[in-house]
Amino acid sequence: MRTLFCLGLFLCLLINAIFAEEKREYSQPYIVLATVRTNTIKKQLTEAAAQGYHVVAGDAANNILVLEKGQASDLSDYLYFDNLFRGMKEAAAQGYRLLPKTLGTAKYSPIGAVMEKVSGNVHYEYKILDTIRTSSFQKDLSQAAAEGWQLVGLQSEDLHYGVLERPTGEAPPTERRSDRYLLLATKRPSTMQKELDDAAARGYRVAAATAAEEMIIVLERPGAITPTEGARYEYQVLSMARSGTLEKEINVGVARGFHVLPNTLSLFKKKGGLFSLPTSDELALIIEKDPKSAKAYEYRLLGTRRVGTLERELNETIRQGFKVAGMMLSHQEQLILMERQSVNSTDGPPK
Repeated sequence: MRTLFCLGLFLCLLINAIFAEEKREYSQPYIVLATVRTNTIKKQLTEAAAQGYHVVAGDAANNILVLEKGQASDLSDYLYFDNLFRGMKEAAAQGYRLLPKTLGTAKYSPIGAVMEKVSGNVHYEYKILDTIRTSSFQKDLSQAAAEGWQLVGLQSEDLHYGVLERPTGEAPPTERRSDRYLLLATKRPSTMQKELDDAAARGYRVAAATAAEEMIIVLERPGAITPTEGARYEYQVLSMARSGTLEKEINVGVARGFHVLPNTLSLFKKKGGLFSLPTSDELALIIEKDPKSAKAYEYRLLGTRRVGTLERELNETIRQGFKVAGMMLSHQEQLILMERQSVNSTDGPPK
């Protein structure tokens, strides 16, 4: 009897949850869409876009998106893919462009993202690199760069994914150089820091980063560059187990002139000890110091397990002038990176 009662209670809660999803109201400056059902989030995205919301961050493989309210007359048209291998090329041919801030992947799942309809005569085509070996990744990336492809996003889980785009239509030809990109991969943050310093000294700049059981960073070097000492970009690798500790370390870096690269935020699954078993999950990202800019920023990390709480904290934080810079999912919480320009910031070169 008790089992039947518990089952009935579970069904009631499930029906209420589904009903709440169907009756979702869109009134806040920011909203968070999150559900286990892909069809439901597609419907919610269409409804929100019709009311002037725009996608600013998310993880399409795990069905969570963050949207910001825009002008009622400025409406966007989105396509949601929890598997980019199904329909991405067709969508690109119809004038849709991938939103890199929505890229995501999950264990035993393919890469997903949201695509947005763009106007004009310049469209884009896409290529996805997927491999287990980082050595193969570097080879494939170099070949794609020689064909005019540009890296727009990285993701890692069971496989390493690199998403590349290339303009078509009336767009000017893109740079074609096989040495355009350099890939760094290691399981030790200290080793990554040394390799990153060396690459920056040779004129490379971080393009994107990701992590799973190892950290992966792709750097880009512009053509005909002659790096000079004192005028190169500087980087710091941050990897912390707690979001609160990571936020503190970010702002320590900010005090030294660094800013966050949002497309480098990822979950690093550290291994060690006997048989290299998993020891901890850490939040990893890269901060950068630009020698040509004196812009200063402040950062906050919002993290919670409850979508309702995350949405409430998100809307409280934007009233203080913060904007969404990026997001990621960990096993413990949903994490949103918030950024605002400091009152002491200037647009000119540092003095």
